[in-house]
Amino acid sequence: MDQMDFLLIFQIVSTTILYLALVCLPFYILLQYWDQSFSRIEKIGISLLAGPVIWSWVSFLLGTRIPFFEVTQLHLSGLLVAWNIPTILFLIKKIQRKSPLLDAHKFQKNEFFLTVAVILFLHLAAFALYRYLPEADGYSIVHSVRENSKNGVFGRIGYRPLFPALVQTISTLSYLDPLYVLQWMIPVWLTSIFTITWKALSRRTPAYLFPFFLTAIPVIFSEILYARPQSVIIALAAVTILILRKQTGPRLIGAFLLSLTCYPFHEFAIFISAAILLFSFPFIYRAIRTDTKSSLLHIIYLGVITLLLLSLPQTQALLATFRNIFADHQPRFIPWFITNYTTIDGTQLGWPGMSWLLFYGYNLGFLLPLSFVFYKRRNLTSTGFLFSLFTVFFIIAEVVPRFGLPSFPDRAWLYGAIALVTIAITLLEKTSRRQQIIIGLAVVLGTLTTAFIISRKQGWTQQSDIQSISTIRPLIDARSVLITQAGSTPAFQVYGEMNTLSVTNFFSMSPDERVDILARIKQGDGELTQSQVDIATTAETAVTAREAISLMASSIDQSSLQFYTTYTTAQIRQLERLRLLDLRKQAPTKKDPPSDIYILYSTGKFTGLYGSREWWRTLNEYNANLASIDQTPGVTPVFTDGTTRIWKYSHE
Repeated sequence: MDQMDFLLIFQIVSTTILYLALVCLPFYILLQYWDQSFSRIEKIGISLLAGPVIWSWVSFLLGTRIPFFEVTQLHLSGLLVAWNIPTILFLIKKIQRKSPLLDAHKFQKNEFFLTVAVILFLHLAAFALYRYLPEADGYSIVHSVRENSKNGVFGRIGYRPLFPALVQTISTLSYLDPLYVLQWMIPVWLTSIFTITWKALSRRTPAYLFPFFLTAIPVIFSEILYARPQSVIIALAAVTILILRKQTGPRLIGAFLLSLTCYPFHEFAIFISAAILLFSFPFIYRAIRTDTKSSLLHIIYLGVITLLLLSLPQTQALLATFRNIFADHQPRFIPWFITNYTTIDGTQLGWPGMSWLLFYGYNLGFLLPLSFVFYKRRNLTSTGFLFSLFTVFFIIAEVVPRFGLPSFPDRAWLYGAIALVTIAITLLEKTSRRQQIIIGLAVVLGTLTTAFIISRKQGWTQQSDIQSISTIRPLIDARSVLITQAGSTPAFQVYGEMNTLSVTNFFSMSPDERVDILARIKQGDGELTQSQVDIATTAETAVTAREAISLMASSIDQSSLQFYTTYTTAQIRQLERLRLLDLRKQAPTKKDPPSDIYILYSTGKFTGLYGSREWWRTLNEYNANLASIDQTPGVTPVFTDGTTRIWKYSHE
């Protein structure tokens, strides 16, 4: 990871282009028959999202539901050819009729290549500032996909299953490590979707300017770099804006269906569906007054889709969670919640004193406040869906927490910012020359702020971690285990490909407690490492899963029970499928004792923006008494520098 050679860059770029072309082209052709009101550039933007989403569904269902479908490059390539058979037939028909092959948008050549150059430049710049995965979610996905590929397993049954399936499909087809898929292909894909969306909304502004609007809002560009399941929902928000820039029945139904297909990527798609429904009401009202028969059909369609959404076990579990929150809540109005609030997962956060400026500065940048200053209703030519989208997420970010309810303002503001920056772009061509200069300066300041945040927000992997990997790698073998801080385990798993283990409060224990833990790990007792294969292949495991369902029935509400039953039943089916494939040798259930145990502690985890956060310091045992490690029987130091200390446990 210290440098990327030309061949690797070429492979990443060519794979991205080829994958998107083969996956998106069939959907582009389908759109020509769905709604004639779609413009050429709209079809390209919609296909960029819908193609990978539908393809992920197809490959995931084949890879997890059909017992004898082995996920290899050959099988996936054959599946991709089958996926493109309608496209091939369509092209043959076009050739026979001597008509244009594709209704493609004709970019000006210079504008197209300059836009591509800007997108690649911005991501190369971000890579130069911080060349590792920025958040923990990505490390988990890379590790999961690597283990699946190693053991002949596809996808991940259960929680948010489609995103790992998407990554594994691309990785398998291209021989690219999933690390590069997450760090390069998906961020470039997201940037391209936003660029095309905004180009469709503001045709006179050159396309190469739009990527800078992403970097102008720190939260948006940062989230684009954090490739994880939410990434697909970010793309969904942009594409839904693109679809609903015109208010027609087929567009509303298409947008709603697309949001439903994204739900197994991340449940946040339900809020995009809510924004679409909110936007649908005025359309239905007008349609009833003008064309009762047609409007009735659209009402039936939307009603059926809504019932389908509500019937999903994930939706019912989510609604049950909200119902429990409201049932246990004592109403109280908090005018200023930002100092101390609770997220939906129970985490306590807060921005005391003047630090609230950092919260809103990160989520709004300099550009979005100017949108309000320059806003005039007669200037706005974009769809009203932008206001529906902003309204839904503004309520989540700013209204719900003021009633003391657990919420997620940090994540909700991302989608509110997407709506607002789109409004700002639609205003760009309607503003005066002086206002455009001011907006340009705001974009520059926002971009510099984003660059500063990227360079400083270094927590999960730092250069000291990479140096530690190079130090300890020659010392260990495949069965060695490294015990380290929780914030270090992702780096050593993904970049060092080591068996790592994080033990709660390990560095704060007494020597006697610590040596007891080490002895148990040495004997292979309990859960050995976090990098072991997660899927068991014995009949006993399936029986245990069924028993777990029965036990939950007596202690959990019915909607949540249905949610867990669905996932556990799917896991049972996966166990049965694995037995049919005879993967017991590749995925052993018995964990062998480690050959050696190493211990690593790094004070480098406490630099940068993460280092000042209390939860991060607690997670990584800030100010641990390292002298007690030296006093632990059987533990001897093997390496030390100004940042990192490494010990080896050799007690028999």
